[in-house]
Amino acid sequence: MAAEEDESAQVPSAPQEDASPQAEVITGSDRAEVRVVARRAGMAEDKRAYDRVRSLNLVSLSKFSEGGYVELAELGRTLDLSEGGIKLEAFEVIPVGTRTRLRIGLREEIIDVEGRVAYLQEGDEGRIVTGIEFLDLTDEHMQVLQRFLSDKSE
Repeated sequence: MAAEEDESAQVPSAPQEDASPQAEVITGSDRAEVRVVARRAGMAEDKRAYDRVRSLNLVSLSKFSEGGYVELAELGRTLDLSEGGIKLEAFEVIPVGTRTRLRIGLREEIIDVEGRVAYLQEGDEGRIVTGIEFLDLTDEHMQVLQRFLSDKSE
């Protein structure tokens, strides 16, 4: 992997008021490597709207082209989740701001939701940790998620 930083290879970062970490992508010979270059910009407290619950759940992520064709199909797992989104662990770099379709297994239920990549972090063993906020969770799927989160936090 190249040690030099390449400005043209940067992933667009979330807006500063979002306080999301910025990540830089450095292209390697077989895949991209993500390195976090800033964390939550010195925030003293966590200002998340929802409490996060640690839980490992299977996730199918799809990214579609403008023409409706699947550009990326990825399997991963949640590291934590909330009513507002998930922290996904997977192997592919998905640029900040990318809209995705997620299918998340919550015990016997599966919820289907559109999301937006909010941040990237380098994970363990070549994995990429991706924060994804939910955009269109239906009332039915929100109820499933709330029941799951309530059961997990007890």
